[in-house]
Amino acid sequence: MYRDKKTPYLSVAPMALIMLLLIYVPIIITLIFSFSKMNLKKPDETGFLGLDNYSTVVFDPAIWRATVNSLIIMIIILIITLLLGLIFAFILNKDTIIKNILTAVAIIPWAIPPIVCGLIWRWIFHPSFGLLNSVLLFIGAIGKPVQWMMNPRYILVIVAVTAAWRAIPLAVVTFLAALQGIPGQLYEAAEIDGCSVFGKLFRITLPLLRPSIGIVLTTTSITAINVFDEIVSLLGYSTSNNTLMMEIYMRTFRFMRFGEGSALTYLVMLFIGIFGIAYTKMVYKEVKYL
Repeated sequence: MYRDKKTPYLSVAPMALIMLLLIYVPIIITLIFSFSKMNLKKPDETGFLGLDNYSTVVFDPAIWRATVNSLIIMIIILIITLLLGLIFAFILNKDTIIKNILTAVAIIPWAIPPIVCGLIWRWIFHPSFGLLNSVLLFIGAIGKPVQWMMNPRYILVIVAVTAAWRAIPLAVVTFLAALQGIPGQLYEAAEIDGCSVFGKLFRITLPLLRPSIGIVLTTTSITAINVFDEIVSLLGYSTSNNTLMMEIYMRTFRFMRFGEGSALTYLVMLFIGIFGIAYTKMVYKEVKYL
């Protein structure tokens, strides 16, 4: 009987220890760094700074530019992911012979590592022999190859498209599960009442998809803020068009200012925590059929 009470704790202990060492300890150390003067280029100059690192980060124009870039990328990713996720989910919800094949194909981008995903899209936008320029030249849309990566107006859009390509499969799976959970009797009753296709879409389907739409918007927002590997594989470690994640990396590991990097990390973590709270509420929100 004593062994039975002890076994569950022994089973959970290895994972709890791993989480403690790899998650909670780094979080505490990062919090300590954020209140300290921690510059590895000047190891002798250390000490407690209070909120100085946070004020330095908040009032830095480079951080605000990175914030704007991250928000632009997030908005583009949200629009692409939401629209294409809904479209593909409606297509896969139809009973066809190749439904299972299409579902497997739709999930492939989700399984590709971010670095590989970035390299794929880097070749697509390559100015000399990229797929996009080849297609545009073939149909006569452009007269000469476009230097996509050299134009600042295109860089953020390219990064957003690359990240959205990996985010779409999760949206498709989420929307598809929600669509398959809608009772068919609702559509049958709507048809008896003379409801049109658009009427069923806006009066039944979309209202019942609100919880799943909220989940997709929340998870995609978190993914968009955390975009890093795609930017590195597309553009390298450049200081131009930085995002918040790039700023954290550059300040912490390139300039060795661990104090400022830790403070920025906590500010971004708090920002992402807002989406995490919204996600939790969406997951546990009760769906009511109107």
